[in-house]
Amino acid sequence: MLRAGRGVPPVNNDYPQWLGRLAAAGHVPALATLSTPGGFASDDPAEALKWLRLLSRAPDAPPRLRANALFRMAGMFERGEGTPASATAARKALERAAAGGDGDAMLALAAALRKGSPDERAEAARWRARAKSAEPVPAFPLRTVLVAPPPAVAARVRAAAGSAEPARKAAPAKPAAGGANRPAPKPAGRRAAPAAATMA
Repeated sequence: MLRAGRGVPPVNNDYPQWLGRLAAAGHVPALATLSTPGGFASDDPAEALKWLRLLSRAPDAPPRLRANALFRMAGMFERGEGTPASATAARKALERAAAGGDGDAMLALAAALRKGSPDERAEAARWRARAKSAEPVPAFPLRTVLVAPPPAVAARVRAAAGSAEPARKAAPAKPAAGGANRPAPKPAGRRAAPAAATMA
């Protein structure tokens, strides 16, 4: 499908470029692939953070996947990977991830709260209890990415690539053999029978 350009501009085995086009258009499996370490993901932290930001805001992404993107962003904010370190941004992303249903974020937030006031310790206990029933992060095997995307995503990819195909015009009819302007011969009519001879 990629080589033939079915639904999108063809790409000659340039899968990273293809995935980048899809991810930029909001294709969730491509976003998940490019934001996950290994495979086609970039080694550049700033590039990974860019895809994580898009994934955390993707309207078509499952809530659990958006929450996990926020949790991973929180770690990058805290360590200063791809962006200046910010404890405030890290804590905000962590709280949003926990509220969105990420179990790891719930446990991390509980660990941060248990050293605080009695109210914060009580809140930490609630987060630990919620983490036990948190759903796993949805997985996107590569085969779900390297297929023709949904029509809306494909349209955005074509627009971004500047490869919208013009409407095809009907091809002109080929001239008849022996001259372009020669009129078509009239169909032969049925000949009249010869008149009978007059008897002398």
